[in-house]
Amino acid sequence: MENVVLIVHLILALCLIGVVLLQRSEGGGLGLGGGGGGGGLVSARGAATALGKVTWLFAIGFICTAFRAAARRRNCLSFQQVTRCFHQSLVAAQAAISTFHGPTNHKTSQLFPR
Repeated sequence: MENVVLIVHLILALCLIGVVLLQRSEGGGLGLGGGGGGGGLVSARGAATALGKVTWLFAIGFICTAFRAAARRRNCLSFQQVTRCFHQSLVAAQAAISTFHGPTNHKTSQLFPR
């Protein structure tokens, strides 16, 4: 199951890259979509909104598969497990910050000695 999620994640990443490269450049991008000649079947505006929607679709799928793969790696699949893993991550981050900065003491006399 984990391999399927990773393969779908890879396919979504490649599709997202391709769709972003196909979009029309407003200045500074690759803009591989080309210029708009007016004689096409789909107008430039219609193609831009369609590509924008497809980009959003691929981006949302990419983010969902990334979260799914991360949750699977940490065995956090149910809501209770997700909240437990989130709490453990917060505690670990607070512990890392406190060891980096030392014990927190909010007295200004120690911050700015006279």
